[in-house]
Amino acid sequence: MTHRHAPLALALLLPAVALAQDPVLRPVAAADTPDFALDDLDAASLRQAIAEERRLLRARPDDPVSLGGVPTTRRALLATLERLDALLDLEPAARAAAITSEFACYRSVGHDGQGTVLYTGYHSPCFDASRVRSERLRTPVRRPPPDLPRGPSFTRRQIDGEGALDGQGLELVWMAPLDAFLLEVQGSGSARLEDGSIVRLQYARSNGHPYTSLGKELVKDGKITPEEASIQAIRAYFERHPEDVDEYLFRNASYVFFHETEDPPRGCAGAAVTAGRSIATDKRLFPAGALAFVVVDLPLFEGERVVAWRPTARLVVDQDTGGAIRGAGRVDLYMGGDDAAEAAAGVLKRDGALYYLLLR
Repeated sequence: MTHRHAPLALALLLPAVALAQDPVLRPVAAADTPDFALDDLDAASLRQAIAEERRLLRARPDDPVSLGGVPTTRRALLATLERLDALLDLEPAARAAAITSEFACYRSVGHDGQGTVLYTGYHSPCFDASRVRSERLRTPVRRPPPDLPRGPSFTRRQIDGEGALDGQGLELVWMAPLDAFLLEVQGSGSARLEDGSIVRLQYARSNGHPYTSLGKELVKDGKITPEEASIQAIRAYFERHPEDVDEYLFRNASYVFFHETEDPPRGCAGAAVTAGRSIATDKRLFPAGALAFVVVDLPLFEGERVVAWRPTARLVVDQDTGGAIRGAGRVDLYMGGDDAAEAAAGVLKRDGALYYLLLR
Protein backbone atom coordinates (compact mmCIF):
# COMPACT_ATOMS: atom_id res chain seq x y z
CA MET A 1 0.00 0.00 0.00
CA THR A 2 1.81 2.97 -1.25
CA HIS A 3 2.64 5.61 1.29
CA ARG A 4 3.67 8.16 -1.26
CA HIS A 5 0.98 10.49 -0.01
CA ALA A 6 1.39 11.04 3.70
CA PRO A 7 2.86 9.51 6.84
CA LEU A 8 1.38 6.40 8.25
CA ALA A 9 -0.12 5.38 11.55
CA LEU A 10 2.06 6.62 14.40
CA ALA A 11 4.52 7.96 11.87
CA LEU A 12 2.06 10.78 11.40
CA LEU A 13 2.42 11.75 15.02
CA LEU A 14 6.08 12.56 14.58
CA PRO A 15 8.09 15.18 12.70
CA ALA A 16 9.89 14.08 9.55
CA VAL A 17 13.51 13.01 10.00
CA ALA A 18 16.25 14.76 8.08
CA LEU A 19 17.99 12.77 5.37
CA ALA A 20 21.13 11.17 6.75
CA GLN A 21 24.47 11.68 5.04
CA ASP A 22 25.75 8.86 2.81
CA PRO A 23 26.82 6.24 3.49
CA VAL A 24 24.03 5.28 5.84
CA LEU A 25 24.92 1.59 6.07
CA ARG A 26 27.96 0.25 7.88
CA PRO A 27 29.42 -3.24 7.27
CA VAL A 28 28.88 -5.69 10.11
CA ALA A 29 31.54 -8.26 10.89
CA ALA A 30 30.43 -11.89 10.91
CA ALA A 31 30.99 -12.10 14.66
CA ASP A 32 28.64 -9.15 15.22
CA THR A 33 25.74 -10.12 12.99
CA PRO A 34 22.32 -10.61 14.59
CA ASP A 35 21.00 -14.11 15.18
CA PHE A 36 19.14 -14.87 11.95
CA ALA A 37 17.71 -18.04 13.52
CA LEU A 38 15.40 -15.88 15.65
CA ASP A 39 12.94 -15.20 12.83
CA ASP A 40 9.51 -15.46 14.46
CA LEU A 41 7.26 -15.90 11.41
CA ASP A 42 6.60 -18.80 9.04
CA ALA A 43 8.61 -19.35 5.88
CA ALA A 44 5.48 -19.17 3.70
CA SER A 45 4.92 -15.49 4.47
CA LEU A 46 8.53 -14.67 3.59
CA ARG A 47 8.30 -16.66 0.37
CA GLN A 48 5.21 -14.66 -0.56
CA ALA A 49 7.02 -11.35 -0.11
CA ILE A 50 10.06 -12.64 -2.03
CA ALA A 51 7.91 -13.85 -4.93
CA GLU A 52 6.34 -10.42 -5.33
CA GLU A 53 9.70 -8.68 -5.54
CA ARG A 54 11.32 -11.28 -7.80
CA ARG A 55 8.66 -10.59 -10.42
CA LEU A 56 9.43 -6.86 -10.41
CA LEU A 57 13.22 -7.06 -10.16
CA ARG A 58 13.39 -9.34 -13.21
CA ALA A 59 11.84 -6.61 -15.34
CA ARG A 60 14.97 -4.38 -15.24
CA PRO A 61 17.70 -6.48 -13.64
CA ASP A 62 20.69 -4.39 -14.73
CA ASP A 63 19.48 -1.06 -13.37
CA PRO A 64 22.04 0.28 -10.88
CA VAL A 65 20.80 1.12 -7.39
CA SER A 66 22.34 2.36 -4.16
CA LEU A 67 21.69 0.37 -1.02
CA GLY A 68 22.31 2.98 1.63
CA GLY A 69 25.41 4.14 -0.24
CA VAL A 70 26.53 0.63 -1.23
CA PRO A 71 26.57 0.47 -5.07
CA THR A 72 24.68 -2.54 -6.42
CA THR A 73 22.12 -3.55 -9.06
CA ARG A 74 18.62 -4.86 -9.17
CA ARG A 75 20.11 -8.14 -10.41
CA ALA A 76 22.10 -8.39 -7.16
CA LEU A 77 18.96 -7.71 -5.12
CA LEU A 78 17.21 -10.43 -7.12
CA ALA A 79 20.04 -12.92 -6.56
CA THR A 80 19.92 -12.17 -2.84
CA LEU A 81 16.21 -12.93 -2.63
CA GLU A 82 16.52 -16.06 -4.77
CA ARG A 83 19.31 -17.46 -2.62
CA LEU A 84 17.39 -16.77 0.56
CA ASP A 85 14.33 -18.48 -0.90
CA ALA A 86 16.46 -21.57 -1.50
CA LEU A 87 17.66 -21.49 2.12
CA LEU A 88 14.17 -21.39 3.64
CA ASP A 89 13.87 -25.19 3.62
CA LEU A 90 16.78 -25.49 6.06
CA GLU A 91 16.38 -25.69 9.82
CA PRO A 92 16.71 -22.23 11.47
CA ALA A 93 20.23 -22.79 12.80
CA ALA A 94 21.54 -24.07 9.47
CA ARG A 95 19.80 -21.29 7.58
CA ALA A 96 21.26 -18.67 9.93
CA ALA A 97 24.76 -20.10 9.46
CA ALA A 98 24.36 -20.01 5.68
CA ILE A 99 23.14 -16.40 5.74
CA THR A 100 26.07 -15.32 7.90
CA SER A 101 28.51 -17.10 5.58
CA GLU A 102 27.06 -16.18 2.19
CA PHE A 103 25.59 -12.69 2.70
CA ALA A 104 27.27 -9.39 3.44
CA CYS A 105 25.51 -7.71 6.35
CA TYR A 106 25.13 -3.96 6.84
CA ARG A 107 23.54 -2.00 9.67
CA SER A 108 21.73 1.29 9.30
CA VAL A 109 23.40 4.18 11.14
CA GLY A 110 19.92 5.11 12.39
CA HIS A 111 18.74 8.56 13.37
CA ASP A 112 21.54 9.07 15.89
CA GLY A 113 24.53 7.70 13.97
CA GLN A 114 24.69 4.84 16.50
CA GLY A 115 22.26 2.45 14.80
CA THR A 116 19.03 3.45 16.56
CA VAL A 117 16.01 3.16 14.25
CA LEU A 118 12.50 4.30 15.13
CA TYR A 119 9.83 1.77 14.14
CA THR A 120 6.18 2.55 13.55
CA GLY A 121 3.47 0.40 11.98
CA TYR A 122 0.85 0.69 9.26
CA HIS A 123 -2.06 -1.44 8.18
CA SER A 124 -4.77 -1.76 5.55
CA PRO A 125 -7.95 -0.46 7.22
CA CYS A 126 -11.59 -1.24 6.51
CA PHE A 127 -14.05 1.56 7.30
CA ASP A 128 -17.82 1.91 7.17
CA ALA A 129 -18.86 3.79 4.03
CA SER A 130 -21.74 4.59 1.73
CA ARG A 131 -22.26 5.57 -1.88
CA VAL A 132 -24.42 8.45 -0.67
CA ARG A 133 -23.82 11.16 1.92
CA SER A 134 -25.37 10.96 5.38
CA GLU A 135 -24.99 12.91 8.61
CA ARG A 136 -22.45 10.41 9.96
CA LEU A 137 -20.77 9.49 6.67
CA ARG A 138 -20.32 13.03 5.39
CA THR A 139 -16.76 13.15 4.02
CA PRO A 140 -16.14 11.90 0.48
CA VAL A 141 -13.21 9.86 -0.70
CA ARG A 142 -12.53 11.29 -4.16
CA ARG A 143 -10.89 10.26 -7.39
CA PRO A 144 -8.45 12.87 -8.75
CA PRO A 145 -9.92 15.50 -11.07
CA PRO A 146 -8.66 15.12 -14.65
CA ASP A 147 -7.09 18.58 -14.60
CA LEU A 148 -5.23 18.16 -11.28
CA PRO A 149 -1.89 20.02 -11.63
CA ARG A 150 1.40 18.34 -10.83
CA GLY A 151 2.30 21.05 -8.34
CA PRO A 152 0.35 22.06 -5.22
CA SER A 153 -3.34 22.59 -5.85
CA PHE A 154 -6.37 23.10 -3.60
CA THR A 155 -5.76 22.52 0.12
CA ARG A 156 -7.78 20.16 2.31
CA ARG A 157 -9.72 23.12 3.74
CA GLN A 158 -10.60 24.31 0.24
CA ILE A 159 -11.62 20.81 -0.88
CA ASP A 160 -13.56 19.53 2.13
CA GLY A 161 -14.47 22.82 3.80
CA GLU A 162 -15.12 25.20 0.91
CA GLY A 163 -16.33 22.83 -1.81
CA ALA A 164 -13.58 23.55 -4.33
CA LEU A 165 -14.15 20.21 -6.12
CA ASP A 166 -17.90 19.83 -5.57
CA GLY A 167 -20.13 19.14 -8.55
CA GLN A 168 -17.53 17.20 -10.56
CA GLY A 169 -18.75 13.70 -9.70
CA LEU A 170 -15.43 12.74 -8.10
CA GLU A 171 -16.91 11.08 -5.00
CA LEU A 172 -16.19 7.35 -4.75
CA VAL A 173 -17.67 6.70 -1.30
CA TRP A 174 -18.55 8.69 1.82
CA MET A 175 -16.99 8.02 5.24
CA ALA A 176 -16.86 9.52 8.70
CA PRO A 177 -14.36 12.44 8.62
CA LEU A 178 -11.65 10.82 10.72
CA ASP A 179 -11.97 7.50 8.88
CA ALA A 180 -11.52 9.22 5.51
CA PHE A 181 -8.47 10.98 6.90
CA LEU A 182 -6.94 7.75 8.26
CA LEU A 183 -7.52 6.07 4.90
CA GLU A 184 -5.24 8.75 3.45
CA VAL A 185 -2.71 8.07 6.19
CA GLN A 186 -2.52 4.39 5.24
CA GLY A 187 -2.58 4.96 1.48
CA SER A 188 -5.01 2.15 0.74
CA GLY A 189 -7.80 0.29 2.45
CA SER A 190 -11.37 -0.90 2.12
CA ALA A 191 -14.81 0.64 2.33
CA ARG A 192 -17.55 -1.54 3.85
CA LEU A 193 -20.90 -0.55 2.31
CA GLU A 194 -24.31 -0.91 3.95
CA ASP A 195 -25.07 -4.14 2.09
CA GLY A 196 -21.85 -5.72 3.35
CA SER A 197 -19.99 -5.43 0.06
CA ILE A 198 -16.37 -4.26 0.13
CA VAL A 199 -14.81 -1.62 -2.11
CA ARG A 200 -11.00 -1.63 -2.30
CA LEU A 201 -9.44 1.82 -2.49
CA GLN A 202 -5.86 2.55 -3.58
CA TYR A 203 -3.78 5.72 -3.57
CA ALA A 204 -3.97 7.59 -6.88
CA ARG A 205 -2.44 11.05 -6.38
CA SER A 206 -2.01 13.80 -3.81
CA ASN A 207 -2.57 17.55 -4.01
CA GLY A 208 1.13 18.23 -3.53
CA HIS A 209 0.95 20.01 -0.17
CA PRO A 210 3.14 18.97 2.77
CA TYR A 211 1.63 16.95 5.59
CA THR A 212 0.91 18.44 9.01
CA SER A 213 0.75 15.84 11.78
CA LEU A 214 -2.68 15.48 13.35
CA GLY A 215 -1.29 13.92 16.51
CA LYS A 216 1.44 16.53 16.78
CA GLU A 217 -1.15 19.33 16.57
CA LEU A 218 -3.24 17.75 19.33
CA VAL A 219 -0.16 17.36 21.52
CA LYS A 220 0.90 20.94 20.83
CA ASP A 221 -2.52 22.20 21.97
CA GLY A 222 -2.49 20.05 25.10
CA LYS A 223 -5.41 17.89 23.95
CA ILE A 224 -3.42 14.66 24.38
CA THR A 225 -0.01 14.00 25.90
CA PRO A 226 3.02 12.78 23.94
CA GLU A 227 3.04 9.61 26.06
CA GLU A 228 -0.54 8.65 25.20
CA ALA A 229 -0.35 9.71 21.55
CA SER A 230 -1.82 6.95 19.38
CA ILE A 231 -4.52 6.49 16.79
CA GLN A 232 -6.75 5.17 19.57
CA ALA A 233 -6.16 8.31 21.65
CA ILE A 234 -6.92 10.54 18.67
CA ARG A 235 -10.19 8.68 18.07
CA ALA A 236 -11.12 8.93 21.72
CA TYR A 237 -10.48 12.69 21.78
CA PHE A 238 -12.66 13.37 18.74
CA GLU A 239 -15.43 11.14 20.08
CA ARG A 240 -15.48 13.45 23.11
CA HIS A 241 -15.07 16.60 21.01
CA PRO A 242 -16.67 16.08 17.59
CA GLU A 243 -16.86 19.84 17.13
CA ASP A 244 -13.05 19.93 16.80
CA VAL A 245 -12.71 17.35 14.01
CA ASP A 246 -12.89 19.60 10.97
CA GLU A 247 -10.64 22.33 12.33
CA TYR A 248 -7.84 19.91 13.20
CA LEU A 249 -8.15 18.02 9.92
CA PHE A 250 -8.05 21.29 7.97
CA ARG A 251 -4.71 22.18 9.56
CA ASN A 252 -3.25 19.51 7.30
CA ALA A 253 -3.21 20.97 3.79
CA SER A 254 -2.25 17.61 2.25
CA TYR A 255 -5.03 15.69 0.53
CA VAL A 256 -5.00 12.25 -1.11
CA PHE A 257 -7.09 11.05 -4.04
CA PHE A 258 -7.94 7.38 -4.61
CA HIS A 259 -9.14 4.95 -7.24
CA GLU A 260 -11.13 1.74 -6.89
CA THR A 261 -9.26 -1.51 -7.41
CA GLU A 262 -9.55 -5.25 -6.92
CA ASP A 263 -5.83 -5.53 -6.20
CA PRO A 264 -4.39 -6.31 -2.76
CA PRO A 265 -2.47 -3.55 -0.92
CA ARG A 266 0.69 -2.76 -2.84
CA GLY A 267 3.96 -1.04 -2.09
CA CYS A 268 5.53 1.85 -3.92
CA ALA A 269 6.98 -0.29 -6.75
CA GLY A 270 3.79 -2.29 -7.26
CA ALA A 271 4.48 -5.44 -5.25
CA ALA A 272 1.74 -6.72 -2.95
CA VAL A 273 2.77 -6.20 0.66
CA THR A 274 2.78 -9.07 3.16
CA ALA A 275 1.75 -8.73 6.80
CA GLY A 276 4.80 -8.76 9.05
CA ARG A 277 7.20 -9.22 6.13
CA SER A 278 7.03 -5.86 4.32
CA ILE A 279 8.63 -2.61 5.46
CA ALA A 280 8.51 0.97 4.26
CA THR A 281 11.70 3.04 4.27
CA ASP A 282 13.09 6.17 2.65
CA LYS A 283 13.43 5.23 -1.00
CA ARG A 284 16.09 7.90 -1.52
CA LEU A 285 18.29 5.60 0.58
CA PHE A 286 16.97 2.04 0.39
CA PRO A 287 15.62 0.52 -2.84
CA ALA A 288 12.49 -1.55 -3.22
CA GLY A 289 13.37 -5.24 -3.31
CA ALA A 290 16.18 -5.10 -0.77
CA LEU A 291 16.36 -7.87 1.83
CA ALA A 292 16.43 -6.64 5.43
CA PHE A 293 16.41 -7.96 8.99
CA VAL A 294 14.49 -6.04 11.62
CA VAL A 295 14.99 -6.11 15.38
CA VAL A 296 12.27 -4.39 17.39
CA ASP A 297 9.80 -4.93 20.26
CA LEU A 298 6.19 -5.52 19.19
CA PRO A 299 3.10 -5.07 21.39
CA LEU A 300 1.26 -7.85 23.20
CA PHE A 301 -2.39 -7.14 23.96
CA GLU A 302 -4.96 -8.25 26.49
CA GLY A 303 -8.16 -6.99 25.00
CA GLU A 304 -7.42 -3.41 23.93
CA ARG A 305 -4.59 -2.91 26.42
CA VAL A 306 -0.89 -3.37 25.73
CA VAL A 307 0.46 -5.56 28.54
CA ALA A 308 4.01 -6.17 27.30
CA TRP A 309 6.45 -5.60 24.47
CA ARG A 310 7.84 -8.75 22.84
CA PRO A 311 11.41 -8.70 21.46
CA THR A 312 11.09 -9.58 17.79
CA ALA A 313 13.57 -10.29 14.98
CA ARG A 314 12.72 -11.32 11.45
CA LEU A 315 13.69 -11.18 7.80
CA VAL A 316 11.64 -8.74 5.74
CA VAL A 317 11.54 -7.29 2.24
CA ASP A 318 11.76 -3.53 1.69
CA GLN A 319 8.72 -2.75 -0.47
CA ASP A 320 7.22 0.60 0.43
CA THR A 321 7.79 4.19 1.47
CA GLY A 322 5.98 7.02 3.25
CA GLY A 323 5.81 10.78 3.60
CA ALA A 324 7.09 10.66 7.19
CA ILE A 325 9.54 7.84 6.55
CA ARG A 326 12.65 9.94 6.02
CA GLY A 327 16.28 9.19 6.73
CA ALA A 328 18.16 6.10 7.81
CA GLY A 329 16.47 6.03 11.20
CA ARG A 330 12.84 5.36 10.21
CA VAL A 331 11.03 2.15 9.35
CA ASP A 332 7.31 1.44 9.00
CA LEU A 333 6.33 -2.22 9.41
CA TYR A 334 3.24 -3.44 7.56
CA MET A 335 1.04 -5.17 10.13
CA GLY A 336 -1.78 -6.52 7.92
CA GLY A 337 -5.45 -5.80 7.38
CA ASP A 338 -7.38 -7.07 10.41
CA ASP A 339 -8.35 -5.52 13.75
CA ALA A 340 -5.22 -6.83 15.44
CA ALA A 341 -3.10 -5.16 12.78
CA GLU A 342 -4.89 -1.87 13.32
CA ALA A 343 -4.34 -2.07 17.07
CA ALA A 344 -0.65 -2.88 16.72
CA ALA A 345 -0.05 -0.21 14.10
CA GLY A 346 -1.79 2.33 16.28
CA VAL A 347 0.62 1.94 19.20
CA LEU A 348 3.92 0.89 17.64
CA LYS A 349 6.57 3.55 18.26
CA ARG A 350 9.72 1.77 19.42
CA ASP A 351 13.44 2.00 18.83
CA GLY A 352 15.17 -0.97 17.24
CA ALA A 353 17.85 -1.90 14.72
CA LEU A 354 17.77 -2.35 10.94
CA TYR A 355 20.11 -4.57 8.92
CA TYR A 356 20.37 -5.19 5.16
CA LEU A 357 21.71 -8.32 3.49
CA LEU A 358 23.37 -8.68 0.09
CA LEU A 359 24.58 -11.93 -1.43
CA ARG A 360 28.36 -11.89 -1.67
